[in-house]
Amino acid sequence: MGIITKYFAACLLLVSTFNACLAQQETVVKDGKKYKVVKIKAKQTLYSLSKEYAVSADEIKSANGGLPEGLKVGATVFIPSKGGGVVDAAKVSVHNDVAVDANSEMPQEKEEDKLKIIRDFYKAVDTTQPQLPDVPCPVPSKIDEEKLNDASYLKVAFILPFQLALVDSLHVQKKEYQDFQIPLEVQVFVDFYEGALIALDSLKKQGFKILVSVYDDHGDSVRVKKILARSEFEHMDLIIGPAYSSCVKVAASICAQKKIYMVSAFSKNNDLIDNNPYVIKTIPSRKSLLLALMENALKTYPEGKMILVGEGENSRKNCEVISTAMTEKALNASTVKVNASKLALSIDELKLSLSKEKMNVVFMPTENEAFATRFLNSLFKLTKDYQIVVYGMENWKDFSGVDVLQYQTLNVHLPATNLARYDYALNDKMIRSYVRRFKTEPSDFAYAGYDITSIFLKTLKKNKDFGSDSFLNKKWVGTMSDFYFVRKNANSGIENTSVGVMLFNNYQLVWSND
Repeated sequence: MGIITKYFAACLLLVSTFNACLAQQETVVKDGKKYKVVKIKAKQTLYSLSKEYAVSADEIKSANGGLPEGLKVGATVFIPSKGGGVVDAAKVSVHNDVAVDANSEMPQEKEEDKLKIIRDFYKAVDTTQPQLPDVPCPVPSKIDEEKLNDASYLKVAFILPFQLALVDSLHVQKKEYQDFQIPLEVQVFVDFYEGALIALDSLKKQGFKILVSVYDDHGDSVRVKKILARSEFEHMDLIIGPAYSSCVKVAASICAQKKIYMVSAFSKNNDLIDNNPYVIKTIPSRKSLLLALMENALKTYPEGKMILVGEGENSRKNCEVISTAMTEKALNASTVKVNASKLALSIDELKLSLSKEKMNVVFMPTENEAFATRFLNSLFKLTKDYQIVVYGMENWKDFSGVDVLQYQTLNVHLPATNLARYDYALNDKMIRSYVRRFKTEPSDFAYAGYDITSIFLKTLKKNKDFGSDSFLNKKWVGTMSDFYFVRKNANSGIENTSVGVMLFNNYQLVWSND
């Protein structure tokens, strides 16, 4: 399992495959199985639901991602439907074209099914028609040679694993308000492209002339090679994608040869930009996250006592990154190496480093939920005698064992690569356009698609060299993320180093460094 696959395994748990209107449905079909959609009422429990619907509590939890936060009144849960059986996959056929011309009229999606994003928005003739996986390569389709050779058009390609063959096995009972259910492996990239479509539509209204080609690589590196060998890529200005690590490596190498800039929107792997000036990575590296925490702490608590807490090999390496950066600034930080199996002794050791006169700024760059939960609980008890603020890691916001009161009292700060800011005018405009077209609110992936498409095409119109000063070393503000692109040396690729920092305020996460 590649690094991208592992990344999406975690992310997919956060992505819903259903529109908001599903709460009004009685039955849905997912992965060939029927589920009843139930809105939780007061005093309902897993036990009462299991008795009412004659299914086990474990089956209900399994159908709802484990229910890490338990049942909440008003929330919607899926109950496995007894006797529903497995649905006949042969009853559904899905249109297989995946091409779109950004300058053609995009039909408005009706309420029938969300697969119209695949059926209707990928119909133009500017690109390839991917076949089912048993076909060795995409079949070329007609290319608009006039637009392809017109210098006034921006030529952009999306290469993503839509994997339409998976959609071909779907079946849905056609009821009012009911959608086709898209596999999660597909949903992520459909969401991303939906966001991109909203950006393309906005740019089109601003007078941009854009020729967009969309390719389904099926997550297959061999297919990526054959796509990039097509003649239109001799004219391409920018490629967004691929996603999976094996495909990204192949595409990066070919893009370097063809001198086409490629945006890697899903990979955290910094090796991609080593000795390849044509790769642009939008997800900040771990080092960027750690340095963002340090800079925020130094700015917010300049007189504070800096303390690094490391447990396990990875968190201690993270502490070394912060410690080295502080040393370069001629600053000192106490380092405490703790033993997770001897927590009481570790707390006693930490207390030796705490100050009763200053704010104690405790860095805990660990992703170990079990350790972090126990250690935070111990720190919480020390707040009676000490002023403490804690800096943690991005995955802490998903920890289920930490009381929000502890986060609030300890002034917990977390790095963030995305946090939708609903009070931004740009965000409000994007949400309105997205809901109007797709009848649901955008996911994080949709926000990413919108931001990346908007920023890169606006830059492309001004200057097709992303290594220029018009793109590098300046802040780009998006709906969900901010971007600050740097090139470390002439031979390296370009990396986004912008990392937000969130903190708990009034028991909710807000931006610390807006």
